[in-house]
Amino acid sequence: MPRSPVLVASGLLVGAAALAGCAEKAPDIPAVSSTTAEPVAQYPITIYRSGGVAGFQDELRISSDGSVAATSRKPILECRLDADGLRLLNRAASRIRPSDLPTDAPATTSDALTVTVVAGAGVVSIDDERMAEAKPVIDQLLADVNSPEGQRKICT
Repeated sequence: MPRSPVLVASGLLVGAAALAGCAEKAPDIPAVSSTTAEPVAQYPITIYRSGGVAGFQDELRISSDGSVAATSRKPILECRLDADGLRLLNRAASRIRPSDLPTDAPATTSDALTVTVVAGAGVVSIDDERMAEAKPVIDQLLADVNSPEGQRKICT
C-alpha cells in the first residue's frame, strides 16, 4: 500500500531530530557529515604559531590519518586529531592554493601573535576567510598540544 508523502516526510523529520541530539560531540566544534565526498587537502597540513606575549614558537604537522606531531618549547608531542576536527581542517585546507600567501599586513608590535596554515605550497593566515570554519579546531589543537594529556579535548 503506497504511503502518503506527508506521512513519510513526517517520519523522516522525527528520525532526523532524534539523530541530531546524538551527533553532538563537542560544543566548540560542529560535527561534520561524512556522507558526502569531501575535497582533499594537500598533506601534511602544517600550522605555525609564533610570537605573542608568551613567545610561542609552535609547529604542528597533521597527516591525512589525523596524526599530529607538534614541536614547541616542550619535547615533541604526538597525538591524534579526532575525526570531526580532521574533516573540518581538511575541508578548509583544501581551499588553499599553491599560489596563496598571507595577505595580512606585517605585525608592527613586539608581542604580535601570528598563526599560519600551510597546505602544499600555499600559506594562509588563520584569519583568512577560508579558514573560518576550521579556526575553532586550530585554536583547540594549539591549546591541546600545550596541555597535559588528561586535559586535551580533540588531540588525544
